[in-house]
Amino acid sequence: MHSWKGIKEIEGDLEHFPKVSVVVAVRNEESNLERLLASLLAQRYPAGKYEVILVNNHSSDSSLSIMTDFANRHHHINLIDLTFSHPEEMTFKKQALTEGIRSAKGEIIITTDADCFFGPGWMQAIVKTLLSQNYRIVTGPVMIAEAENLIEHYQEIEYAGLMVATAGGIQSQYLLLANGANLAFYRSDFLALDGYRKMPDVSSGDDVFLVQKTYDKDPFSVGFIKDVAAIVYTRPVKSFWELIQQRKRWATKTSLYSHGSSRYVALLVLCNSLFLCLTLGMTFWGSSILLFLFLLQMTSKIIIDYHLIRDGLTFTGKEEKITQLLLAHLLNPILNMAVLIAAVFSRNYVWKGRITS
Repeated sequence: MHSWKGIKEIEGDLEHFPKVSVVVAVRNEESNLERLLASLLAQRYPAGKYEVILVNNHSSDSSLSIMTDFANRHHHINLIDLTFSHPEEMTFKKQALTEGIRSAKGEIIITTDADCFFGPGWMQAIVKTLLSQNYRIVTGPVMIAEAENLIEHYQEIEYAGLMVATAGGIQSQYLLLANGANLAFYRSDFLALDGYRKMPDVSSGDDVFLVQKTYDKDPFSVGFIKDVAAIVYTRPVKSFWELIQQRKRWATKTSLYSHGSSRYVALLVLCNSLFLCLTLGMTFWGSSILLFLFLLQMTSKIIIDYHLIRDGLTFTGKEEKITQLLLAHLLNPILNMAVLIAAVFSRNYVWKGRITS
C-alpha cells in the first residue's frame, strides 16, 4: 500500500511524440473488435505517429473479415494473417505478437488484447510515463468493464486489488507482475533481448516473462503507469468454469518466474488459500479451535485485502457493496483451490476455443 501511494502520477502534456506501434494478437474476437478499433482510432495522438498492427491467429469466426474491412478503410491499420504461414497448433499469442513486432515501424511497442477498450488519452498516458521516468518497459491498469453478476463483480474486485499489488510490487521490486493488455516497451530492447525466445515453454507469459527479462538486465527499468487515462477495460469471463480455465492459464506461469520473491508471494497466496479451505472444511467436525483459526485468518486477509481493493476501486472511480466484497473474499480461496485441484488432474486448459498448456 505504501509503495502504491509512492508512485508518481505524471502531470502535464506530452511534448515529444515518438512513433508508436500498437500490436494486437487476435483470435475469434468478432464481438469485441469494433469496440477495440473504435478506441484506437479515437486516440489523441498524431495520426502519422502511430500505427495499429492486427495479427490474425487462425480465427474461425468473422474476425478476419472485420479486420480486413478496417485495414482497407484506414491506412495506419495493418493486418497480418497467420492462417497459411504458421501452423495453428504451433502458433500461440507469443508467436503472433512476435510477427507483429517484427513488422512494426514504431520506436515504442504497445500491446493490448482484442477484447479491450480504453479512453482517447490512453496512448499519450503510456508514452508520457515511459519517457518521463526513463523506463524501458511499463505496464498499466486493467479493469473489468460492465460487471453484472457475482462472478463478474468478483473479477472486478480482484482486478482492483491485483492492480495495486502489481504497481506496488514493481515499485518495491518485490513482486514483478504485468498485464499484456496494457504493456509498452521499446522495440529495440525487445530485439536485443531476443524477444520471447529463451522463455519458459508455455503458451502464455508474453507479459510477465518479458518484464522479468527486462528487470534482470536493469532492475530500475520497469515501471507502472499510474494514470486514470491509461486504464484499459476488459470484459469479464461469464462462468465459474471459464474463470477456472483462465486462472489455470495464469497459474502455468507462476512456477516458472525467474524473479525469486515473485515465486514466494505466489506460494504464500496458495498456502493461505489451502489453510483457509482446510480449516473451514474441518470445522464441520466440531472443532472450535479450527473455527477460531479460520475466522482469525480470514479476518486478517479481509483487512489487508480491503485496503488494496479500496485503493484500486477509488483510483478507477468504481464502487462495490460490502456484501460483494465479503462474497469475493469467500470465493477467492475456493477458486484458488479449484484451480489447484484442476491442475493436479491436468495442466491443460481451454482458451480461445482450443486446448493448450
